Amino acid sequence: MELRIQLFCILSILICFIFNVGFSQKQPKLFTMKALSYTCTDIDHVHVLNVTCRLKPQRNGAGILTTIYTYKNVNHLMVNLRLFARNSAGRYNPYLLDVTYSDCARADFCSNGPKTIRMMCNILTTPNQTNYVNYKCPFNYQNYVDDFDLETQLKDTLPITMAPVGEYKYVTRLYNEKTNKTFLLQTLKFAIKPKGVKGALADMTMLNMG
Repeated sequence: MELRIQLFCILSILICFIFNVGFSQKQPKLFTMKALSYTCTDIDHVHVLNVTCRLKPQRNGAGILTTIYTYKNVNHLMVNLRLFARNSAGRYNPYLLDVTYSDCARADFCSNGPKTIRMMCNILTTPNQTNYVNYKCPFNYQNYVDDFDLETQLKDTLPITMAPVGEYKYVTRLYNEKTNKTFLLQTLKFAIKPKGVKGALADMTMLNMG
C-alpha cells in the first residue's frame, strides 16, 4: 500500500502541480514522460531486506517499475519527497517540491486527510490489503509493486497536455525520525519530451513566454 502511494505521488501529483499540467481530455497530448533510471541506495540492511528496484524501458511508453523490499521492525518512519531539475550544466537543482510526512501516521493520513488524498488512498487500496486501522509502526511487512506501468497507470488520471521539457530527478528518502538514519533512498530520473510537431511548437511557445 505504502509503495503504491509513493509511486502515485511521484508520477501524478508532481506532474499535476509542479508541471502545470492541463486536464482537458479533449486536448491533444503534446508531451510524454520517459523514465530514464530507477535505483535504490543507502539501504539499511538491518531494517530493510531483500531490496529489488528495477526499471524496464519501453520504446513507446514511459517505462515499467518493479520495487520490492521488506520492512523489519521499522519504527518512526518518515518520508521525504524532493524534486530536482537538471540545468544546462548537467547539475540537478531543487525544483519546487520538498515535502516530509510521517508514514507511521498513514492511518490518519488516509482516513482524515484532504479529499484528494483520501481519494488517492481509496483508488490504490485493493480488497485484500490491510485496513488502515492496522497500519501502524513498527512495520514488519513486504512492499511489493511489480510491473507498475507508468503509461497505463497515469493515462486515465493525468492526460498530460502541457509540461516543461527537460530532465528531472525525484528522490524519496525513507528515514528514522529519531536518529535521522536513512532506511532507503529511491531515485527516479525521468524526462519530459515534446510529442510530435504540435508538441515541439508548444514547447517553443512556452520558451518564448518564459
